Formats: sequence, structure tokens, C-alpha cells
Amino acid sequence: KGNLEGVAAAGASTDLSALKGPYTLLSINGGAAPKTNRPVTIGFEKDRIFGSDGCNNYNVMYQLSGAQIVTTGPGASTMMACIDSEEVNVNAFLSLKPTITLQGNKLTLQADGQVWVLEAK
Repeated sequence: KGNLEGVAAAGASTDLSALKGPYTLLSINGGAAPKTNRPVTIGFEKDRIFGSDGCNNYNVMYQLSGAQIVTTGPGASTMMACIDSEEVNVNAFLSLKPTITLQGNKLTLQADGQVWVLEAK
């Protein structure tokens, strides 16, 4: 549960044991990441995904099914008001069961026609 070792996609590393993050969102569907008050981040810890949606912090429980992230419960998020910040609904995207690919320090998540590229700094 939550163990990412051995998950791979074409051209990706087969050793994902170091996947932790946080990974910072670089692009969605080839376009620049939305303008947010803080960077959009995704991190992995045992059976939990956590990070920032650019304004609020979030977390959700997950497990892997092959190369897909499957959330195993409702996500939680802080509820701060964010003025002049585009909304990035990370929990909604994760609920689409994205496939995960790791190449070097780049993490790619794909689901429902969306491609998110993130990078570990």
C-alpha cells in the first residue's frame, strides 16, 4: 500500500523507491503552471499524498494499482481565501486515478486527457 517500488512506464526508471518529493508543478498539458500564491506541490509519504494547491495545503490517502494512483478516501484541505490566485484542484485530479511516471527528477501524472509535469528541486 503506497509503495512505489517497481512501478514504471515506457522510458521511465523502474526504481521508484526514492519517490518522495515534494515535486513542484511545472506545466499542465504543455502550458505553464497556473499563477498561484505559492508553488503547487505534490509529495508522497507511505500511504499519503500531501502538498499545496498553490494556496491551501491538502492531503489524501492513496494506494497504487499498477501504475495508477488510487485515492482511498476523501481528501482534506485547509480553507484559506486566496485572492489573485488561480485554482488548482489537486484532490480532484488525483481522484481521476492518474498514471505515474518518474524520469530522473521529473514526475508526470496523466489522467482524463490531462498531463501534469512536476519536478523535484
